[in-house]
Amino acid sequence: MTSKIYRLGPEKSKQFEDLISEDKAFARWMRKFSNEVSKYNYFRWFVPLCDHLSRGPQQLLDEYKKGGEVRDALLDQIEAHLNELKERSVVSAMNLHAALCSFLMHNGAIPGATAFEIPTPKRETIPSQYIPTEEEFESILRFAPKIRDKFLLAFLRYSGARLGVLEDPEAPTMRLVLDLDMNALEAGRVAFKSQSSCGLMIYAAFEGEEVVRTRDTYVTSLPPRGMQILSEYLEDRMRHGEKLTPDSFLFKSESCRKIPYLDKRAATLMISRTSKAAGFLRKEGKAKFSAHSLRRLFYNSLSGIDDVDREALMGHVKGVRARYYGSVDELKKAVEFMRQKYELGMRRVMGLTDEETRVNALYDFAKTMGISDEKIEKIKRSISMAANTDQLNMLRRTLYTELHPGALAMSEKAPGSNGVNGFSSKIVTEEELLCFLDDGWELVQQLANGKLLLRKPVQVTVKID
Repeated sequence: MTSKIYRLGPEKSKQFEDLISEDKAFARWMRKFSNEVSKYNYFRWFVPLCDHLSRGPQQLLDEYKKGGEVRDALLDQIEAHLNELKERSVVSAMNLHAALCSFLMHNGAIPGATAFEIPTPKRETIPSQYIPTEEEFESILRFAPKIRDKFLLAFLRYSGARLGVLEDPEAPTMRLVLDLDMNALEAGRVAFKSQSSCGLMIYAAFEGEEVVRTRDTYVTSLPPRGMQILSEYLEDRMRHGEKLTPDSFLFKSESCRKIPYLDKRAATLMISRTSKAAGFLRKEGKAKFSAHSLRRLFYNSLSGIDDVDREALMGHVKGVRARYYGSVDELKKAVEFMRQKYELGMRRVMGLTDEETRVNALYDFAKTMGISDEKIEKIKRSISMAANTDQLNMLRRTLYTELHPGALAMSEKAPGSNGVNGFSSKIVTEEELLCFLDDGWELVQQLANGKLLLRKPVQVTVKID
């Protein structure tokens, strides 16, 4: 029995255990799931139906398989219960229908959900998706009852993550925050390895420090505003005596329940209550915005990047596979590549110009290349004091040279070699620079039109993400 099943409480947990040991149909069904959350949800939706019908799972299966009038009578009772449930909650009726189809399918009674005689309950009308403005989001944020809830709202809005990340494939820990300094955290301080943005690994599990990939794993980020709220949340937890480690839950449960982390159900209730408290209501009195509203706001905020990069930051398979599906194990490369895209796409939200976004990306990339903080700070101070565009370009070229010490020497080769013989050359924009440097291209010089001349030995295979 896992800790997640204990969310049912002592009485329901015992009922679950009894069904596993005594009801073959139920036990056979549960063996099909390795995910404890799926077991919990299907139990929560299916068993109340059995209680309502006064039948155990095995008896319900036997009557369905018997066919004829016995099956017809059973289906009439189930359909009546679904219609009654639909009046109260369409979602609950849909969940029960899905659980019933799964139970019958895994026990060999039907080949698939479409073969079940009762159609899936549907909404009569589907309300339009509400997407708040940035000003409305700030208003909603002020009504969050706890600092944890404030961070959850910021996490969803700025990262674009779905609410399901709270439990799938497991509850997120501090390791999900890739730029959080774990040594400082264990020493009782909150510090980030990057100041321009904070990388997040979504839908990934961790074994020690190693990332366990899932089919849906992808990288997104938090801007400085989100990092600030995260710092406030973690500092608040430490003030209350909690010893934080890399394996501490990112979203801690603050209720009296035995579950130690914030789950999807509790988060949904919090978001609904916050929407109502902030005055964002539909005509029927229901909450106007949801977790998905914040995801849509994130999508609308991304600008100036191509559709594939936007899809990758949303975690859609098309973008993830196109951008870094094959190299996500090379975590540093994936994070830095997507950080550049994130900061470029979110620069309006971050209050940055295109110029500042590019320079910040270079600072962070310089750190990953082993350039000392002292040297980076020296270059940063010089750039901030640049008196004109020419001086700024010269200082930025200094930073490029620090990243690739051989670049300056290559640009000053003896006449006759001209930097082309034995090399492939390419002219790129500054936005494209980092991904080409990752792939072995080397900077030769900045051209008069602002573009950059790169080169690479011809014997090296070119691979561009």
